[in-house]
Order: sequence, then structure tokens, then C-alpha cells
Amino acid sequence: FRCIITGEIMEDPVILEDGRCCDKSSLHNLGYDGPLLENFALKDAIEEYLQLYDSVEQRQLEWSAYFQDHQQRLRTALRGRAIQVQSLHTAIEKNLARARSLIPRTPSRRVRIDDRNVDSDGNPSASGELPFHCGPAPRSTDGTSTMTIPTHDQEATGGTSTSHGGGGGGGGGEGA
Repeated sequence: FRCIITGEIMEDPVILEDGRCCDKSSLHNLGYDGPLLENFALKDAIEEYLQLYDSVEQRQLEWSAYFQDHQQRLRTALRGRAIQVQSLHTAIEKNLARARSLIPRTPSRRVRIDDRNVDSDGNPSASGELPFHCGPAPRSTDGTSTMTIPTHDQEATGGTSTSHGGGGGGGGGEGA
């Protein structure tokens, strides 16, 4: 599509006697007065190419504008998420502080808060173990749970009563 004389894209291509193509205006500027043949096929191809090039350039600009708009929206959304994360982090810290303040000030008591074993002052435990044991309740030989529940009378005297049963609770030893 470029003229062999100027190197520019041809506007009015013509064919010389030897079969090469040049822009008609370039030949006139050089003073060429030989026979020329209009190259309509090349001229149409150049026009279609320029139209396609303009179309691609327009789409490139549209894509660039879309991409910049999308980037800006994502930045705004990410800023909003960062603010939410910071707010949640602050709320968690406040709730942890509140939970620590509710723990009784008994030095021997250890409580798990935030997946860390801490004492009642909120300090990490040296042992890393919980002071209580989790697991099934003790069972008697007949397969029922055995629990020691003080009755009202025994609470006053310091004694206990044994209750058998699968429950866990209220008043198992009072009526017997």
C-alpha cells in the first residue's frame, strides 16, 4: 500500500510501464510524463484497509475507555472491602477485649479465647493445655451415667447423693 518513491500510503495508485505501482502525485512531483494505468483494485483495497484500520482504532479506544472504567470500579470496590475488613477487625478486637474483661480474675482459671489458651487476665497459658477434660461422662457398670448431685439436705450438711440415669440433671436424688 506504500508508494515506492515516498514510502507513504498511496491515495491514487497507478501502474508504471515496468509493472511497479506508485502514487500518481509522487510521479507528477518528479516530472514523470510516461504512460500510467489507474490501479482501481489496489485503490479499493487501500480504502477498505483504511476503513478497517479506523474501525479497529475506534474499537481500541472504546476498549481502553471500558477497561479504565472497569479498573476504577474495581478500585472503588476494593477500597470498600478494605474498609469492611478494617471495621470487622476493630469489632473483633473490641469483642475480645470485652470477653477478657468478663473473665473472673481468678489466676488459676484458664479459658480458651480466640483459639488461644489464656488465663483470666488474658495472658497466654504456659502449658498450652486446657484445665478441664472433655469427653464422655463416667459410666457405671450397667452403662448408665453416674453423677453426684447434692440434695438440699446434703448441701447444708456437705454430703452428696448419687443418681443413676441418662439425664444430667435436675433433682435425680431428691425424691429417693
